[in-house]
Amino acid sequence: MFFPEIGTKANCPETGNQMAQPKKELTIVDTVSYHLVPGKEYKLTGTLMDKESGEPLLVDEKPVTSELTFTPEEAKGSVELSFTFDASALKGKTIVAFESVSYQEKEIAVHADIESAPQSIYFPEIGTTAKDGKDGDQEALAEKETQIIDTVKYKDLIAGGSTYRLVGTLMDKETGKEVLNDGKPVTAETTFKTEESSGSVDVTFTFDATELKGHDVVVFEKLFVTVKDEGKDQEIEVTSHEDIQAESQTVKLTEVPTEPKTPDVSSPVKTGDEAPILLYICIATGSLLLIIISGLVFYWKRKNQE
Repeated sequence: MFFPEIGTKANCPETGNQMAQPKKELTIVDTVSYHLVPGKEYKLTGTLMDKESGEPLLVDEKPVTSELTFTPEEAKGSVELSFTFDASALKGKTIVAFESVSYQEKEIAVHADIESAPQSIYFPEIGTTAKDGKDGDQEALAEKETQIIDTVKYKDLIAGGSTYRLVGTLMDKETGKEVLNDGKPVTAETTFKTEESSGSVDVTFTFDATELKGHDVVVFEKLFVTVKDEGKDQEIEVTSHEDIQAESQTVKLTEVPTEPKTPDVSSPVKTGDEAPILLYICIATGSLLLIIISGLVFYWKRKNQE
């Protein structure tokens, strides 16, 4: 007795793995392996599912589906089924490809497991918290070398071997434009690999903020992954966090306090009754010297007269 069966492996052609960017037009390819009777015509029907709800993924209130008719020449083989759809609202989501094979309008094999990792496509998400590098709060002094540390939390990355690069840019909340130093945007980046799909990493900015006192700066972040394209390394943006109103990404730059003047130690200030006492001593000493000199002059005059 022959038992038809199928297995599936979903992939994003742009990244070459199971991560995808939440973009307006995205294509996902599901490779379906089969064990079927050769020479007969079959219809393969795929449906994308929202893992969180367990329901079909809806775009414009319609399920995302795809179909393919094929006739296998051998019992075992594989075919590819493509889904092209609007994924712009899927940041932080996971979708799962369900597949069904029918013969003469009857379903003969199905692969529909919402927990299946090979059938899953992940849309990574990042969130950031920016803080003063000195004391860890969200206010920093507008100094020559101001430091801001942005802690970026990520989830749904492909762990184990992939190289990721986080690129951060400081934005002026008042103008909505990039913060500039010497005419160049203030940016920072870090490269990392992860053994877990979720985690966090720090991005550190050091810049001249002396002209920015009173301004709020907001950190924008983009996450890239390095993939192979015809044997060459290529970077693909997989997600970003760019919200000019995000309080967690905002640091207020405040004026550096003015230091109090140091007293002139060469002319110490006297307190209490010390000044009058010194004055009296000086007057008494001067009077005494005057009496002594007068006495000596009188003595010498009298001696000369004798």
